[in-house]
Amino acid sequence: MRRRKALATLIVLVAIIASMSVAFIYVHDNPVRVTPISSINAGITPVGTNVTLKGEFKEELASPLMGICQHILMSDGSGNISFYCYETRLQIGWTLIVRGTVQTNKTLYLVSSVEQVLLFP
Repeated sequence: MRRRKALATLIVLVAIIASMSVAFIYVHDNPVRVTPISSINAGITPVGTNVTLKGEFKEELASPLMGICQHILMSDGSGNISFYCYETRLQIGWTLIVRGTVQTNKTLYLVSSVEQVLLFP
């Protein structure tokens, strides 16, 4: 009888931990107040605004600082934007969450963080 109760408790604990892990990853992969790239491209989001973007790493552009940083072109389906990133382990095709400041309607600067989306693109 004690073994069944211990096994039931263990199953409940594993279920709770698994569901909390999935919830944590979902919150990480879907930040609040994501700015669509199309609003930056159209000039709706003013220059100098801090933004959070979520999109796919489409291509690596030519950069004079190859090996030190990457010049990334990112797209969210509504538009494209480019930025420099000192994180050199990023791969084309990854979905990224980027925080930075709008420099022009096609570029970001002062990129404060670049994170890879884990499960929920």
